[in-house]
Amino acid sequence: MQPAQRLKQADDASGKLSSVVRSRQVTQLLQGPPPAQPTTAQQTALASCSISQHQLHEALPEDVKNESEIAAAAQLLQRVLRRQPGKNACALLAWLQRQPQQLAAVLLRFDGSPVDPGSMEGVWFSGMKLVDGLAGLLYSCLAMHSSYTAAVAELTVNFTQQLLQSGLLASLPELVQVLQQQQQQQQQQQQQVPNRHAAVCDDLLQTFQITLPNMWSLAMPHVAAQVTTLAQAALPLLQQLQCYGRHLSTSTAAVAAASADNSGSEEVFVTYSTMQVALGNYARQLFVLHTQQQLDTAAAAQVVSVLREPATVQLLLQQLTVYTMLLHQAHSKQQQQQQQQQQQQPRLSAKQQLHADLLCTPAFHQHPDMLQLLPGGQVCLDTAGQVLATACGVHASMRLTCIARANTLAGMLDFILHQWCMQQQRSLAADGVDSVLSDAAVRLVLELQLLAAGAVQRLQQQEQHEEPVINSARLLLSSAALLNMQLRAGLQAGASCLPPEVLQQAGLQLLQALAAPLQQLQLTAGDSALCTTAVEEAASNQQGSLGQQLLTLTAAAPGLELPELLRATSVLQAASMVAASEVVAHAAVAVLGSAGRASGALLQNTAAVAGLASAITSFAKRAAQLIRGATMQQGPSTASTAQGMESAAAACFPAAMPWMIGHVSDSPLRALQHGSVTSTGSSSSSSSSSSSTGGGSSSTGTNSRQAAASSAVLAVVAARSLVQLADAMQAAGPQLLFTCITAQPRYHMQWEPGNDDSIIFRTFPPHGGSATHNAPGQWHVWLACMLRAMRQVLCPFIKTGTGLLAPEASASAAAASAAAAAAAAAAAPDTADAAAGSPTAAGASSSSSSTSGVPGRSSSTQQVSWGYLLQLQQRSPRWAAAVAAFDAKWPGWRDEVGSFAFDAAGSDGAIQQTKQQYIDTLELCRALAAAAPLPLVCNNPSCESLAGLSETAAASKRCAACRCHYCSAACQTAD
Repeated sequence: MQPAQRLKQADDASGKLSSVVRSRQVTQLLQGPPPAQPTTAQQTALASCSISQHQLHEALPEDVKNESEIAAAAQLLQRVLRRQPGKNACALLAWLQRQPQQLAAVLLRFDGSPVDPGSMEGVWFSGMKLVDGLAGLLYSCLAMHSSYTAAVAELTVNFTQQLLQSGLLASLPELVQVLQQQQQQQQQQQQQVPNRHAAVCDDLLQTFQITLPNMWSLAMPHVAAQVTTLAQAALPLLQQLQCYGRHLSTSTAAVAAASADNSGSEEVFVTYSTMQVALGNYARQLFVLHTQQQLDTAAAAQVVSVLREPATVQLLLQQLTVYTMLLHQAHSKQQQQQQQQQQQQPRLSAKQQLHADLLCTPAFHQHPDMLQLLPGGQVCLDTAGQVLATACGVHASMRLTCIARANTLAGMLDFILHQWCMQQQRSLAADGVDSVLSDAAVRLVLELQLLAAGAVQRLQQQEQHEEPVINSARLLLSSAALLNMQLRAGLQAGASCLPPEVLQQAGLQLLQALAAPLQQLQLTAGDSALCTTAVEEAASNQQGSLGQQLLTLTAAAPGLELPELLRATSVLQAASMVAASEVVAHAAVAVLGSAGRASGALLQNTAAVAGLASAITSFAKRAAQLIRGATMQQGPSTASTAQGMESAAAACFPAAMPWMIGHVSDSPLRALQHGSVTSTGSSSSSSSSSSSTGGGSSSTGTNSRQAAASSAVLAVVAARSLVQLADAMQAAGPQLLFTCITAQPRYHMQWEPGNDDSIIFRTFPPHGGSATHNAPGQWHVWLACMLRAMRQVLCPFIKTGTGLLAPEASASAAAASAAAAAAAAAAAPDTADAAAGSPTAAGASSSSSSTSGVPGRSSSTQQVSWGYLLQLQQRSPRWAAAVAAFDAKWPGWRDEVGSFAFDAAGSDGAIQQTKQQYIDTLELCRALAAAAPLPLVCNNPSCESLAGLSETAAASKRCAACRCHYCSAACQTAD
């Protein structure tokens, strides 16, 4: 048909439809309810409506393929829409849907034969086909992206306004729900295969559901000023999708029996997934316009309202689940390929030896709790994955598309939760966010973040083009922000909404996911876009930023142990270090035990001890780095104060040191002393018991020795860290410390539940009375805090080393040790110290206990990690001499550790004594750090490097002579 002829035919048909609908017979008919049995006159009026709708539908072109056809179609649509065919046809449909029970019963009786145009179903079918035809033609024109796109977008708004005026869209969800209920009742009561011909009405409704959102998505960027209209029209369709979802959830088995060949189930899920894709694209386009700030105030408010709809929230979470599944499948394939490459190339570089992923990423998208949130469970997930994979294209482009879509979905859910937190009156269920805050959703985001982190690291190792790395990095940051917001929103909703199951069952994944952005930053070149983005995120104080993760976690779970989160602290800002010290303290108490909780279990867990040692080392290095930075800046200035809280916190960082050292003395170091005493006592009693009974297992004694060795290694790590902090503060000096304290900088402590964006801050006023509010007085406070901390480290270590020998062996062991030490010192003191203290076999650092030649005993040898530290005082003459000299100068100091106190306004003599004790104790800590090699971290006590995935990973180079580990050749030379 020629364009001019088609234009005239369509114009005539639309005019006829308008005249028929405005006729007296139809007008009277529409004023009342749809009759159950239409009269002859009513049938005649209905037939005229059906015929007019059918004629207009036949006049519409089926598709457009080029610019000229688009021009003709645009002209036809402009002419036809003037007569408001959408409003007329939809008015008839809305009238029929006033009685949804009646209409549904009629539609379900459809047997596939030609429909009587004078019947109710005749009007409904012809009207639905006309509306779908108009929408399909508009969509085809928009999809070609021609010079007529803007004009067609305006016509789309016109058509949508006609739909809204008719009331059809608002009545669709109820009709869909009634149809589904009646179909299910038929299947249950009659127990027969449902009428396949009746599925035609479902197809029309579902096509209607797919075409309109696709049309709106394409038109939206060109009619930003009219987004309010498009947003209002989409709400009923989102609710209709939710109806389909509920139906699938309750009748999956019935749907599977929709046909004799069992293909009905798959068809239904494919259709449902396709509807999800269409409405998901529409919601994503709304979000993009909102974030680009292209909307006026009214339109922006309408967009937020649509995004916060429970149906929208459910849709976004379900789609995020599907994209996560697709990314996990791609991740598994790449992991298999990498394993094959590693088998072919057994010798890899140190960089390649880093894990391709932070840990084995679990498939949380298949968790039963997650599947319960999906209509139809696993069947729905698999089908949706196939639909989305097909829509995303070939393998390479599919993965990039999945990353981009998942990134946007994470951002949308983050935005929705933020908006929910801002509401004065809110309800989890009513607002639809309960599913996003569920433990299943938190696990899903954990999985997504770990997948993104693994992708970033893998692409960096493969030295790929930076664009794919940036895409994965953006997903890493957006998923981190969403996870952060889930925890915060859970706190807003109340403590019961924080999923403890996640912390218990997926605690390791939680720690790794939260640490992932910071860890990946450490492996990134400093001039890359990823590094710049991550640093900005880490320094940001905006809600959901990486800089607030510690605040959220300390509020969500005050006792949560997070050493992994602090293995990479090079980007922790000064304002967050106080909160970080709280996390370190919790982790230390958890590993060491406390007066109210027995120690030993975690002290025997060498992985937990190694993680804590890495965390303490990283934290001390970062704190020393910030102290040196403040020293170079010469404290606070007008410029730093004016730049904001973070700049002031960095410039005045020494002000926080007395409080942080005092805080660790009150809990972790006290726990260290408790753990050491308990381990020593247990080992001694175990040794005595074993000797007296003359038999039995050695496992108890070995466990006690491992706990003691773990306490010893943590004491050495703490001593080294205190030396680093003392040296940095000595360079700062008393005057700078007092200047920083008087500036009263603020430091983050935690986020406060209940008030949006409210953070609890901490300031550190001068300690003591007004007489000590000066540089010497505050410096005395600092020295006293450090003196107490160093004593709490040294005393447990010395007791651990001298309290583990069996009573009957102590005298001979001491004599042998003294003779060996004297001989070694006379021969080569420097070499003796290094050899005696050096760990055997890289990182094994073991000591053994064996029994043989005694009747009734079996020989056994069990390794104890870091066991060499238990004999350091017997094997290292220098360390033994340093301890003896300190004991001689300060007799009785070990008995004063638990009750040590100081007077901030003490006498000059007391102040001088504190100063001298501080100097001597610091030197004893230096002696310990020099005498005790550490395989867990870089063995150079003065190491300042914060590079690498963790302290243990950084110290990957081993000296061939002494077998100690270092992070670089420079540290090896300096040690």
